[in-house]
Amino acid sequence: MIAAEFYRPIMDDFQSDDPAFFFTLAVIGFSLATVTISGNLALLIIIFRDTRRFLQTPPSFLMTNLCVSDFIVGLVVDNLAAVKDVYRYHNLPVPDLLDPILRLFLGLSLFVSSGTMIALSYDRFVVVKHPLKYRSTMTIERVKIFIVTLWSASVVVCILPVLGIPEKVLAITVANIYASLPAVLLTVMYIKVFRSLRKRKRELQEAGINSTMRPKRNLDRERKMVVTILIVLALFYVTFMPEFIALHVLHFWNRSVRSSVFRMVEIVFSRFLFLNSAMNPFVYSWRLPNPLQSEGSSGGRPKYHITAEQIDVLRSTGMSWTAIAKCLGVSAKTLSRRRQEYGITDYTEIREDELEWNAKHICFESMWHSPSEVENKRCFATNKPANPTSNIDDPTFFLILAIVGFALSAVTTVGNSTLLATIFRDAVNLLETPPSFLIVNLCVSDLLLGLVAGNLVAMTDYRSSQDLPVTSELDSIIRLVVGLSLFVSSGTIIALSYDRYVAVMYPFTCKYESTVTKKRIKIFIATLWGISSILCFLPLVNIPEEIFDIVYAQAYASLPVLLLTVLYIKLFRVLREKARELEDAGIPPTARGKKLLDQERRMVVTILIVLTLFYLTVLPEFIVLHLRHFCGFCSRSLVFRKLKIISFRLRFLNSAVNPFLYAWRLSKYQRAFLACLTYRCKAPRSRIPQRRAICDTPL
Repeated sequence: MIAAEFYRPIMDDFQSDDPAFFFTLAVIGFSLATVTISGNLALLIIIFRDTRRFLQTPPSFLMTNLCVSDFIVGLVVDNLAAVKDVYRYHNLPVPDLLDPILRLFLGLSLFVSSGTMIALSYDRFVVVKHPLKYRSTMTIERVKIFIVTLWSASVVVCILPVLGIPEKVLAITVANIYASLPAVLLTVMYIKVFRSLRKRKRELQEAGINSTMRPKRNLDRERKMVVTILIVLALFYVTFMPEFIALHVLHFWNRSVRSSVFRMVEIVFSRFLFLNSAMNPFVYSWRLPNPLQSEGSSGGRPKYHITAEQIDVLRSTGMSWTAIAKCLGVSAKTLSRRRQEYGITDYTEIREDELEWNAKHICFESMWHSPSEVENKRCFATNKPANPTSNIDDPTFFLILAIVGFALSAVTTVGNSTLLATIFRDAVNLLETPPSFLIVNLCVSDLLLGLVAGNLVAMTDYRSSQDLPVTSELDSIIRLVVGLSLFVSSGTIIALSYDRYVAVMYPFTCKYESTVTKKRIKIFIATLWGISSILCFLPLVNIPEEIFDIVYAQAYASLPVLLLTVLYIKLFRVLREKARELEDAGIPPTARGKKLLDQERRMVVTILIVLTLFYLTVLPEFIVLHLRHFCGFCSRSLVFRKLKIISFRLRFLNSAVNPFLYAWRLSKYQRAFLACLTYRCKAPRSRIPQRRAICDTPL
C-alpha cells in the first residue's frame, strides 16, 4: 500500500528521548487539521450551495474532487496522526486500528489527488492545444466517470497489502507509479502548454488584438488557470519530495533504520504531506476570482443573466452604481456594458424614506432564492444591518425569549454588581495581586453585557412579540456592546491564562513579580478596552459585513482557542511534574510548598472552567455565523433563523454564571461574596496586609 512504508514514521515503534518533539508535532497536527478542514469545508459549502454556478464545467468537477480529497486528509489523517503523537508523547500504547485507518485514508487521498491533478493538467492541455475539440473531448459525463473510476482504483490499490505482496516492493513501486512517472509526463505536457500559449499570444499581437478584446481576455484567463493548476501541482510534489527521498533512503540504506536523527527527520518530512491539503483552497481563492469556472471552457458567460428590471429596482433605491454592481455580483465594467445595452441613463438620488424595497424585491428571487437573502444583499450594499428577527411570525417564541432575557439580565447584573461591590469594599484584600485586577475587568465586561446588551436584546424580543418595529439604532447599540464585551472577555481570559502560566512555570523565583506587575496589568486593561472599541467601530467604515464577521469570529475565537490549548496542555504537564517532585521528596500535604501548589492548581482549573464556559456559549453562534455566510439555503429555513437567534442569546449565559463560579472555586471571593449575600457587606476593618515571602507567587 502507498502508505504502508511511505507513512512508516507514524506507524513504527520509534520513540524519541525528547517528549517535546511529539508534543510539538501534535500541536502542529491539530492546528493544520483545523486549517485544512475549515478551508476545504468552506469551499465545499460554497460549491454545493450554488451548483448551477460552480458545477457547470469539467474543471469545476475535478477541483471539487480535489477539495474532497484534501478535506478527508484534514478530517481523518491529520487528526489521527496528531492523536498518535499524543499517545507517543505520553508513552502510551497506540490502538491497533489506528495504523490501518491511517494507511487506508492517506493512500486513498494521495492517489486521488495525484490522479485529479493529472486530469486537470490534461484538461488544460486540450483546451490550449485543441480549443475547437475541447467541448467534444472533455465533457461533464466523462469527467464524472473518471472520478468514480479513480476512487475505485485507489481503493483497490490501497488494499493490495492484504494479498501478501512484500512491503518493500509495494512501497517503492507504488511511490514511483503515482509520483515519478506522472512528474515526467506532466513536465512534458506543461512545456507544450506554455509553448502553445506563447505562440497564440504572439499571433494575437501580430493581428493587432489588444488586451481589451475578447480573444485576448480569454487567452489571459486560460493562462491564469494553467498557472494555478501548475502551482497546485508544484505544491503537491514539493511537499511530497522530502518523504519520497526518505522512503528510498530507508529501504536502500540499512544504517538509516538505526539512526534516531534520521527517523525524526523522516517524521517531520511526513508532515509535509498534510501541508498541501491545507494550502490548496487558499491558492484557488488567491489565483481565481471564480476558482471553479474557466472562462475559456464555458464560453465567457457572465455569472448571472442581469435584466433591465433588476437594475431598475436597485436604481430606484438610491444606491450608487458601485453598490449596485456589488449587489449584483458583477464588476463595474460589466454593469456599465449592461446599462448601455438596456439604455439606462443616470438617475437622481432618492431619499431613504421614499424607498420601496419590500414591494420590489420579488424581481430578484431567481437570483438570490429568497427575500431574506435579498434583504441581506440590500443591507450589505447600503451598509445597514438586516433585522435578525425578520420573517419569523411567532409571538410566543419572542415572548419566551424576552422573559428569559430579562431574567438572565437581572441575574447577571445582580451577581456581577454584588461581586464588584464586594471587591471594592475590601480592596486591601481582594485587589492585592495582578490576577485580581483581571478578574475585576472580566466582571466589569460581564456587567456591561448583562446591564446594557441583555436588557436591550430582551426589549427587542418583546417588541417583536408585539409586532412592533425594531430600530436600526437599537440594533447597532446591541452589536457594539456585545462585540466590545466579547473582545474584552476573550483578551482578559488570555491574560489570566498567561498569568497562571508564568506563576506555574516560575513559582519560587522573582521572575513572576518582575514580569506580571499591577502597573503592566492596568496598562494592558486600558489598551484592551481601547483596541476593542476601535475594532467594534470598524463596521462604520464600510467594511463588508461578511469579511468583518468572519475575521471578527476568527480573532476572538479560533486563534485564542489554538493558543490557549497549547498553553493549558503545558500548564497541566508542569503541575503534574511539580506534584510528582513533591511526592518523591516526601513533603507532607501540610507543607507550604504543597499548599501553594494546590492553590495554583485550583486557580488554573478555575480559569480553565471560565474559559470553557466562554467558548461553549460562543461556539453555537460561531457555527451559525459561518453557516449564514456560506450556506445559501440555510437562510430560507425558519428553524435555522430561530437557532440563530437562540445561539446569539447563549452568549449572555456565561456572564451570568461567572460571578458564582468565582465564589464557588476561590475561597477569598467565596467568603466576601457570601457576606454580601447574607446582608453583611460592610466596610472592612482596616488591617495591615500580610507580607508575603520574598518572591512568593501571588494568588
